[in-house]
Amino acid sequence: MQAILRQRITDSLTAAVPALTPRGISLPEVTGKAEVVIGMRRSGSSAIMWQFLAAHLAEGSPV
Repeated sequence: MQAILRQRITDSLTAAVPALTPRGISLPEVTGKAEVVIGMRRSGSSAIMWQFLAAHLAEGSPV
């Protein structure tokens, strides 16, 4: 079981950020706090977080 979990985590950390349609949404920046998006199922909250991650990776900042 641990080997499977380890492999799943490794796969998710090395996977490329999916190509998504850019949304005109920004998250407020609060120093020292995690960014959180809350939304109903299938509302796009995961896509917004992927967009946020892609933007930070493009800037070269650690995430």
